[in-house]
Amino acid sequence: MALICCFTLQEVHLLQTKVVVVLTHADRVAGLAAWAKGIVTQLQRQFADVLDLSPEPIAINATSSHSSSYIAGLIQDNTQVILEKLPPVFVVCSALRLVLVDWKLQHPGSH
Repeated sequence: MALICCFTLQEVHLLQTKVVVVLTHADRVAGLAAWAKGIVTQLQRQFADVLDLSPEPIAINATSSHSSSYIAGLIQDNTQVILEKLPPVFVVCSALRLVLVDWKLQHPGSH
């Protein structure tokens, strides 16, 4: 079975890649967030037409479970925002893909 989803150029524009700069080891390097902010601003100007770049870098302590939970929540929120922007056909294709994966797991001998 092949799953084909087609988009208009206007719809493809909605699919800009969402980018969030995450700085690890923020607890060990002083001034890391301020330094990265300048780089993020430069990248925003340079790639505004192809990237949806978050204006603020996120500084985390890689050993902190709170930081890890925060990043996981951010990814989940961003995924929901992206799905809300997509055309309904893409959402249907995505849902169908999950159904097919589940069916395949339930029927391991089927091809």
